[in-house]
Amino acid sequence: MVITRNIIKQAIGTGEPKQENRVLTEYTDNLQDGEVRPEKDFRPMKYVPRELRIGHSLRPKAIDTRAISHLNWDSSSQDIADVLQSLQKTTTAYVHPRPLSFQDQAKKKNLVSHLETQEERQLQRNDTFTEFWSRSNTPNARGRNGISLFLTHCQSRTAKPDWKGDWWHCWGITLLKKLNGNGKVLIIYDCDTDESRNFDALRPKELLLQTQCQLIDIARKNGKLDSVWIGNAGLKPQKKWRCIFHTAQWIQQSIPKLDEPFQGPEDDRITGFHHIKRR
Repeated sequence: MVITRNIIKQAIGTGEPKQENRVLTEYTDNLQDGEVRPEKDFRPMKYVPRELRIGHSLRPKAIDTRAISHLNWDSSSQDIADVLQSLQKTTTAYVHPRPLSFQDQAKKKNLVSHLETQEERQLQRNDTFTEFWSRSNTPNARGRNGISLFLTHCQSRTAKPDWKGDWWHCWGITLLKKLNGNGKVLIIYDCDTDESRNFDALRPKELLLQTQCQLIDIARKNGKLDSVWIGNAGLKPQKKWRCIFHTAQWIQQSIPKLDEPFQGPEDDRITGFHHIKRR
């Protein structure tokens, strides 16, 4: 049984509420009507925000870009899509409206059949890498600079037999037109980039996730790539399980200059990124 009542005193084992209009929820068991259990026998107590108690949702609206601060591993694909679609309203460049999780439709169909948990099954709403390049649902978007958020397995089934136990990881990209000349610049943001690697000497498959290498292959098949960059924008090592938040935050911070063509080595959008020189 759960008893909810307004309080003004400090509960055992808790601090005073930091906000007004909070209530204390006391967890008890097998109490008869009218019976009051001694205070020391109450189970752990917690403060509940008034908005939750009266049933109002605290989830920010999709048009509120502050929703980025609410993204974490508990966020659904729809939560992330809502943020991406809200960011699209702030730029004339292209923001892909959903997370990208699969290389192409054939790979998506195969992988979806292996998604077992409820949390994994909701990923079937996510798009494929090729859908980012085709941009078929957005008229006149193909020639624009673009940005997208990826949520993928760290390794493939062939590279790791127990792949279903592998973590999903979030990362992002921008695809920029050059100021002069042909070809596009691909910038891969990964908050877990190992800065100790030799980026000049190692090949992409020695530096990147397999899904990131697959993305580069698709990019080259769909047009000329001038250069590829990888990094974490010069940020300090991040806390674990925060890659969704940090990637969305990087996307938000990148949008103000997303419409501009790539300026070359002096472009500040590659500050904190490493040029991958080998193929």
